[in-house]
Amino acid sequence: MSIEKLTDKLVEHIEKTAEGMLEIIVELDPARGDEIVSQSGEMSRQDRITKLREDFAEQSAAVASAIEKAGGEILDQAWINKTLKVRVPIENIGDITGEKEVTAVDLPETVQLEKE
Repeated sequence: MSIEKLTDKLVEHIEKTAEGMLEIIVELDPARGDEIVSQSGEMSRQDRITKLREDFAEQSAAVASAIEKAGGEILDQAWINKTLKVRVPIENIGDITGEKEVTAVDLPETVQLEKE
């Protein structure tokens, strides 16, 4: 397992939870697609978005395959920040972190409004 790709919070959770399914967020390489963004003056906004979505689909394909082979499933995805929400057996997280497109794996967080 590429432990350097796991957040400290996730490592701590794994140490406390020996087995079972776990929902995680898989972050893909954010630098991929930079060339598309740099060509922004040469294409329309819609074309750029289409290209970025296509690039995300291509980038996430190998990771999706590893997730399925690890006994997991993709619950959701966000092309704009290059993340996948995944449910996977804890003992198989290493099968996902070994993918070169994966840059980080973390627990999902709930966004809360700031109190004034």
